[in-house]
Amino acid sequence: MKKLVLGILLILLSSFVFAEETSTIATFSVIGVYDLGPASDTKIISEIIASLQLMKNDDGSLKYGEIPSTYAKLFSEIDINTLDNRVTLLVYNGEAVIIVGSHSPTSHFVFQAELIKILDKLNVKHKEILSENVGVNKLIELFPQETKECLSGSYSCDSEGDYVLACDDITGKWYAKQYCSNGCKDGSCIEEDNYYVLHRIVKDCATNESTSGEQLIYLDIFRGGNYGNYACESRYDEHCILDGSFDTYYEEWCDYTDVNICGETGFCTKGVDDNGWF
Repeated sequence: MKKLVLGILLILLSSFVFAEETSTIATFSVIGVYDLGPASDTKIISEIIASLQLMKNDDGSLKYGEIPSTYAKLFSEIDINTLDNRVTLLVYNGEAVIIVGSHSPTSHFVFQAELIKILDKLNVKHKEILSENVGVNKLIELFPQETKECLSGSYSCDSEGDYVLACDDITGKWYAKQYCSNGCKDGSCIEEDNYYVLHRIVKDCATNESTSGEQLIYLDIFRGGNYGNYACESRYDEHCILDGSFDTYYEEWCDYTDVNICGETGFCTKGVDDNGWF
């Protein structure tokens, strides 16, 4: 996720013409976005930089020169111990914090005022503090935190089962940590040698009682991996209502397992020697 935020930031900033040697702005200020923040924050950053780059002096010259691509940074790249005697603008979750050094010259407060005008124009909520009043160990702690949706150190899977989700220690929000080419289960990627198994029980439409044992179909093996007659959920409506027969239906669910108990055919009835009917 950190690489994604940084990549988006670089793409957005690449639309500007940068010439590091012509700019003075990076000598006394920096702009940052949170490493795991939303992509919309990088758009705010790019709009702020665009506004700064258009500012001119009374003689028509660029006030801050052509701003370098290194001007925008991730929070993790900003040393919290070097906030004095400079201006630091931080953006997270659509809000901004401007930190001015406690020993900064008047020109830094003038620059802060210019940033405030830009933020107001962009309708970005903001607050201003002196570096001596920061009082946190991590920059992200300067922003209001919403109710945490996960516990630090926990892992899960996204709704599609494609990514491992990790809980951000600070914000308590899930973020995509790893893509799983073979799917995600219980907060980790499924190993390539795991099997995707269809479980099926035949039930009576009228009574919902089982008329078969639990049938297992290893979908990567059975019929060469080309079996398609499954839904991984109850098929009551399909078999009892829509087809008009009202006799039996399939109760189905799917999961992964490390063990193939059905052998090379890829299908069997759990606890029964013969293969049953599929």
